Amino acid sequence: MGRSRTNLTTKQAYLAPRAEAAAVAAASAASTAAATDQVDATASTLQDLQLQQQHPASASVRQQLEACYGLEHASLSSSSLQEASSSSAATTRRYLCYFLHRLLDFRVPELAALADMYGVPDVRCEAPAGEHGSVCPFWYVHLPNEQVAAQIVARAVLIRGIFELWGEGSSFEEMAAAVAALPAAAKEPYCGPATSFKIVLDAWGHTWSEQQQQELLDRCPQFLPSQGKVSLRAPQQTFW
Repeated sequence: MGRSRTNLTTKQAYLAPRAEAAAVAAASAASTAAATDQVDATASTLQDLQLQQQHPASASVRQQLEACYGLEHASLSSSSLQEASSSSAATTRRYLCYFLHRLLDFRVPELAALADMYGVPDVRCEAPAGEHGSVCPFWYVHLPNEQVAAQIVARAVLIRGIFELWGEGSSFEEMAAAVAALPAAAKEPYCGPATSFKIVLDAWGHTWSEQQQQELLDRCPQFLPSQGKVSLRAPQQTFW
């Protein structure tokens, strides 16, 4: 389970069993016109690569992808680089990265390129345990703070969200227990009476019936002490 500000972005948070439990930081400041053009170029490059996803990527294709991100490196001001470098020196925290399930070979390279752009070189990524961990859309990533996570999500093409992990488990019960055990001080800033919220259920590899979803939602107040009003259209915090 996790939390997310949603007033600035459509990429939100995540609440579900095991590695499917977390919350995403919201995207912050608006991009300049030049940065927007570079993001469009990145998206175009990745869409072209989708035609080749069933074949090994050639060296020229990888160079094309790296060159695309090289443009974004050049767009950063010296002050931005200095700020990012100071952030990377801080102690990192483990977040959950929710990838789109396509272009599997390029998801982690995109994350690494964007992390490097925002001052986190050689970012640490961990595939979930299990036989199919490498193809799973949920990976752990170590970042210095929420602001860096928000910047990466705002620029990424293959990342649905980066979540602040509140609890996980092999079952809903284990996940709920982990969230309940989280210190109240860590949850209070996001669950106060003045903070609107909503809860979203999501799953990968299986589905829930409407009845099952309602049963899970009814159990959330047992471990999620949200005191604010429910807002389905424009919540300040979204829990998945």
